[in-house]
Amino acid sequence: MPQKILLLVALLSVTNALFAGKPKSDSDSTNSTGSHFEKVDNTKIQIVRDEWGVPHIFADQDHEVAYGLAWANAEDDFQTVQELLLAGQGKSGKLLGKEGAKRDFLLHVFAVKEIVDAKFEQDFTEEYKEYLDG
Repeated sequence: MPQKILLLVALLSVTNALFAGKPKSDSDSTNSTGSHFEKVDNTKIQIVRDEWGVPHIFADQDHEVAYGLAWANAEDDFQTVQELLLAGQGKSGKLLGKEGAKRDFLLHVFAVKEIVDAKFEQDFTEEYKEYLDG
C-alpha cells in the first residue's frame, strides 16, 4: 500500500511540476510547461463524438489537437482531472479534507516536487506537454 501511495504522489508531482510556473501575461510566449508555443485558437478545434461517445478531435496543428483531447477528457471526467491537478499542487486537502491532507503531507515530506524538477522534465515529449496545456 505505501508503494502505491508513493507512486501516486510521484505521478501527481510530475503533473504539478509541469503546471507550476510564473503567472503569464498576454505577451508571454511560453506555456505551463515552459516550452514555447503558438496560442490555441479554440475556434479552429472541432470535437465530434460518435454514436458511442468517443471524441474525435479535428484541428490543423498537433498542439491544437492535444488541447482538444484534454478538453474532451475534462468533459468526460472533470472530477478526476480536478483531483489530479490539486494533488499535484499539494492541495488535495482543500477538496478531500483530512484524507487529502495526508497525501499533501507525503508529497512534501518526500520532497517529490524537488525530485521531479531535478530529474524528470527532460523525459517528457513535446506531445505530452501539449496535452497538458489543454
